Amino acid sequence: MSINGVSTDISTRYLYGDGTSASTGSLGGNGFMHDVPAANSTANTFSNTSYYFANYRSSRPKSFNQEVTNENNGSSTYMMLQAGLWNPSTNGAISTITLTATDSSNFLQNSSATLYGISAGNDSTTVVS
Repeated sequence: MSINGVSTDISTRYLYGDGTSASTGSLGGNGFMHDVPAANSTANTFSNTSYYFANYRSSRPKSFNQEVTNENNGSSTYMMLQAGLWNPSTNGAISTITLTATDSSNFLQNSSATLYGISAGNDSTTVVS
């Protein structure tokens, strides 16, 4: 994932569990930790990832949290919680979010993404309908 074309300048703390073990840690640089099954993943694999960015219109650094659940056709599953700070060298409002599959292949047919909290309108830069 990248924000405004930037996928670096991110620092995070995470909690990860897979049903048999748990771990914690921190990530720097490109700190978004997610695993979205791509078109070449095992059949019938599903994932849910939710991001929340506080003050997305602010020109200040953005704090965020992320929740991820993923399963692999019944053979494995995990959940991850992450909190972080996105602090790019040039701060500004979030105007673009680019999602990418784990291995940079395509998303499967019928995959979806939903953006909440944005009202319809036009600010001469971004159009939301």
